[in-house]
Amino acid sequence: MSGRMVAAVESGGTKMVAALSSGPGETIVHEKIPTTTPGETIHRLVEFFEIN
Repeated sequence: MSGRMVAAVESGGTKMVAALSSGPGETIVHEKIPTTTPGETIHRLVEFFEIN
């Protein structure tokens, strides 16, 4: 992907949502990540942003 991107993370008790957007209403990709151990959850968030 090229151009300006915005990264977002929403965290809750049972899941986290990671997303990339190119502007308002322009979600490019998002993923729901189950909350497990802190290390595993953070690893999956970092992996999402590295891949996308």
